[in-house]
Amino acid sequence: LEAAIVKLGDAVGRTAAIEVMDLSPAASALLKDISRQPASPECFEQMADIEMSRGDARGHRRAAQCYRVAAGLGSTHAMTELGKLYQRGVGVGQDQRRGAYLRTVAAAMAG
Repeated sequence: LEAAIVKLGDAVGRTAAIEVMDLSPAASALLKDISRQPASPECFEQMADIEMSRGDARGHRRAAQCYRVAAGLGSTHAMTELGKLYQRGVGVGQDQRRGAYLRTVAAAMAG
């Protein structure tokens, strides 16, 4: 797998190194665009959606990686989607407790 290390500034100006493995061409193009600006959870959600649309196991794993980054940036949508992936065992090892936890935290944060 070809790995790219992309440094992205988050909303408060800190720099984070995020490893993204072997993305599809569409997600790679989006990553190139977002690498020039502060990290946004929405950009990683878009990448996750692109990867999920592939419909294969590798795309699902990539989507889970993108949702993890977006969730780490505070996206309740990404937490919910990642929770669903854990509960179904899609792109990640199945873990009902972790999935339920992520969805509960996201619901509490969303109000």
